[in-house]
Amino acid sequence: MTVELIGVIALICGLVGLFLEPTFIVYIFFTSTLLGSAGALILDALGGTNIQPAHLLLGFLTLKLISSRDIRNGALRAVAIGRPGFWLLVTMIYSTITAFLMPRLFLGETLTYAVRADKFSVNYLTPLAPTTSNLTQSIYFIGNFVCFFVLCGFGSSLSGQKSLARAALACVILNLVFVVLDLVTYSTNTTELLSYIRNSTYQTLADSEMAGLKRIVGSFVEPSSFGYWTLD
Repeated sequence: MTVELIGVIALICGLVGLFLEPTFIVYIFFTSTLLGSAGALILDALGGTNIQPAHLLLGFLTLKLISSRDIRNGALRAVAIGRPGFWLLVTMIYSTITAFLMPRLFLGETLTYAVRADKFSVNYLTPLAPTTSNLTQSIYFIGNFVCFFVLCGFGSSLSGQKSLARAALACVILNLVFVVLDLVTYSTNTTELLSYIRNSTYQTLADSEMAGLKRIVGSFVEPSSFGYWTLD
């Protein structure tokens, strides 16, 4: 396992957040979701799988928020039977189980588009088989549910809702800052200045153009992920 500089910073922020008001770690967590091309930890034993700063900080966020009784109660109400959170919980459980069972039950019975397909395979189609993606994608889904769970609890109060709105606005502003940095560093051939937030093992498409215009990636790995986050 390799611990990157940005991972050390995330760890420090997470530890500090445990001793401050919940709003602090909520702000830090929200802004960390912008670092889509960053790897806080790189797990070499799992084929270079990245643990992004947001995933790392999610653990600290959960510990901090779930320690409050009011937040716990609000989170439990969000996943009560019949509520949207309940169906998300059911989907998460079903998806996690099938991600481990189905590739083994139907091993080699069909072709599939793997998340990390062999570039030499025909049309990127590979025989169905268990891969590390079954583990990583399941962990991502579980992390998404945990994020929903604790933030629903935090947002169950009026003050929590205001803090979430301010944190979201801060993300919008910071996203625009990264856009400016992306364009300026590209036009001045200084993109290496952003290498500390583009250190993941993902393939980064930060230098592509279309119709003579630079395709904006901001702090993400590719224009599509930047556009998806920005539109959300």
